[in-house]
Amino acid sequence: MMVEPEPSDCCGQGCVPCVLDTHQEELTLWKKHCWENHGGGKSQIQEDSVKMSSDDYTSCRLTMVEQLTHSCFRYTFTLPEDHHLDLFIGTHLILRQASANGRTITRQYTPISPPGARKDFTVLMKLYKDGQMSQVIKDWEAGQTVADWRGPIGSFNYRTNQCSHMYLIAAGTGITPMYQIIRSIIENDKEETLVKLLYAAGTREETLLREELNELTSYWNFTVKYFLSDESNQNHSYGEVVHYERISKEVIEAEVADVTSCLAIVCGTREFEGDMRTHLLSVGIPEEQIIRF
Repeated sequence: MMVEPEPSDCCGQGCVPCVLDTHQEELTLWKKHCWENHGGGKSQIQEDSVKMSSDDYTSCRLTMVEQLTHSCFRYTFTLPEDHHLDLFIGTHLILRQASANGRTITRQYTPISPPGARKDFTVLMKLYKDGQMSQVIKDWEAGQTVADWRGPIGSFNYRTNQCSHMYLIAAGTGITPMYQIIRSIIENDKEETLVKLLYAAGTREETLLREELNELTSYWNFTVKYFLSDESNQNHSYGEVVHYERISKEVIEAEVADVTSCLAIVCGTREFEGDMRTHLLSVGIPEEQIIRF
């Protein structure tokens, strides 16, 4: 990892490029190369490689497991050598597994991998005590488990600079499609869209991808505010904007600055999505500019 220059390293003489600008350029290139080396670059793909299908299942090997909270885990899968994935934003994958009694179970999950990921993909999964798929997933082991996936699937279409403001409102694991959308926009040098994320969770510990989201606030066009409904202490990291309340109609009224050239995307429980849709309509955002994942 490169060492970031101190502000004092700049001589203040207006050099073009400045040492600080050069660092940002190098950091961008470094991230791009890391992505390519982890399967994101097309150069990694054999000419005769088979694209993962939305109709047929592909057996992928679980290569990494990371526990994020007491019930939520990050799982990374690798495709077979002769397969590749053509991942794009706003899409999900379908997981198929067999339960203990031999029944086939399917569930959909949105990868948090960057658009264009080719050989690996990562998903967040919340395990439920009585969940059928959870009973299978809890026994997964990195390097041993092989799971069947198909996709990507989805009809979300977004054009560069399609809107001036994008409002993302998520609850719990509803952050997964948002994270993918955020990265695709702010890492696009041609984008001028302002992206604002309102993220609801019970407690700070239940706020998924918090470190990654905080890091993305270094981009000029992205901001995030956290809303914790089951916590009242002021325990948060420097620079974080945390509200100890639910996302209400009043919150939406205060946060939405543009209702004409905007796009609002909501993801959470059915009740949460319904409430947010009602609040967004009440501030004047047209129905056709509200998307529910």
